[in-house]
Amino acid sequence: MPLGTDSVAATYNGDSNVLPATSSPVNIVVKQPPNLSAVINPPSINVAGTGVITATVPGVSGQPTPTGSVGIFASEPGNTCSCGGATLVNGSANITLDGSLFNIGTISVRVGYSGDSIYAPDTVTLFVPDAFPFTMSATPVVITTVTITPVNGFTGTVYLSCALTTSPPGAVNPPTCSIPASANIPDAAPVTALMTINSTAPRSGGLVEPIPHGPLPTFPPWRGSGWRVDCAGAVLICLLLLGMRGQGGRRWRLAGFSLLFAVLGSLVACGGGSSNSGPPPIPSTTPGTYTFTATGSFTATAGTGTTQTTAVAVTIQ
Repeated sequence: MPLGTDSVAATYNGDSNVLPATSSPVNIVVKQPPNLSAVINPPSINVAGTGVITATVPGVSGQPTPTGSVGIFASEPGNTCSCGGATLVNGSANITLDGSLFNIGTISVRVGYSGDSIYAPDTVTLFVPDAFPFTMSATPVVITTVTITPVNGFTGTVYLSCALTTSPPGAVNPPTCSIPASANIPDAAPVTALMTINSTAPRSGGLVEPIPHGPLPTFPPWRGSGWRVDCAGAVLICLLLLGMRGQGGRRWRLAGFSLLFAVLGSLVACGGGSSNSGPPPIPSTTPGTYTFTATGSFTATAGTGTTQTTAVAVTIQ
């Protein structure tokens, strides 16, 4: 049948029992098959990106270039979308598919061609994976390397944060973590960020007593902590011995014993007096295994469906 609108009628020649008959004409529109095709670039998208669907109607040699329009209808479990359309230009049209309109999974995209006076309507279906834009992993050490791997062509900024998520029961002075505020993904290569785990070492709360300043107090001996008059006894005896000349060995022996007892007494006295215990000691981080979670988001304000996490267990000895 020729292209266009054809009038068709059925004719019966009759027989010995039935007379000949001709039906009323019926108009039949004859069109060329469009041979519609469609591709999406990139073949897989992510929920932070888009893909461009290119629909093509190639036409038939000797016939005019196809006209009309194309549209897309996308669906996934629990979600459907009439996601736009475009007019054919030289037999093709581009339509953008937004990955953020869908959940992570596979999207069924039906591309439909309207047809024109020569080419018939047609549809084709694409199956497009829609993924989270990146994955995260981490190494379980005090300075943890967090690796961010882009998915399905994602590029841009990943906003980072970290937090302590589990601790041993009754832990004191738990460790903390720090990580850069963001990481930039310029291409398909993974990027890394360092997450540092900080714990508390034990520290004494005692204070070293200072040497007193100002004029020396008068006798009787000083009270409280610090320097004592008793400590000066050893120095005084030494000066007396230096002043002795020619007094005989017995006197030197007696002086030696006196010096020994004075020194011992002075040492005991110097360590005596009231004590200053100072503030209590600061305990260290409780030993055990702690879990830290690093979070990445492709939006500056993290929201539902925009974050990816990775957890790492760190053991504090």
